[in-house]
Amino acid sequence: MATMQTYTCPWCGTHYTEHRANCTNCGGALPVRTALTAGPLPPPPPRAVPSEFVRRVRYANRVYTVLGQVFSGLGVALGVIFLAVGAVTPVVVMLVLGVVFFAVFGGIGVAFLTYSRRKISRQLAAITQGVATGGVIEDVFVDMSVRVNHRSPTKVEYSFSVGGVRWTGSAHAWQPDPEMVRGAPVHVVYVVDNPGQSSLFPPVA
Repeated sequence: MATMQTYTCPWCGTHYTEHRANCTNCGGALPVRTALTAGPLPPPPPRAVPSEFVRRVRYANRVYTVLGQVFSGLGVALGVIFLAVGAVTPVVVMLVLGVVFFAVFGGIGVAFLTYSRRKISRQLAAITQGVATGGVIEDVFVDMSVRVNHRSPTKVEYSFSVGGVRWTGSAHAWQPDPEMVRGAPVHVVYVVDNPGQSSLFPPVA
């Protein structure tokens, strides 16, 4: 029995049984990519990306954002409580604890939020502003070190060269493209000032 071929939008993950030029859900381009060809070249920067893709990138980094919000909230709440108690009582230690809680928990929260914003910014910078070059898939395997809802994503490792120097990168795919196999050619976009900051183009879903 023949298996029906499906196409997955790399920008939002929508499935199709027939190929089309653009995704009807997010509007993103659906290039034809095979194990022998990388597909059409990425458009020159700056590149517009579907808002759904930006949302997916933010969602993927939600753990750091949530942790930042939780720690920041705790820092403010505990700091206010202890400072308020210390202000109406002669217990100096309450004032000290208020400052400590505010500084420690607030500082941890800010650190998580800053890391989340920078990580999201780096991921989007390569896609929207990066220089395009050719690359190759080095390996494709299920990454058992990552578990979400009892599932593990497929990890795609790739390499590319800039000025004679070999660089590597990786991406996780929850709906891997069957054409993404070891040795397959791919398009890679990288940040000029930091080639280590790169992405497959189009990205993996």
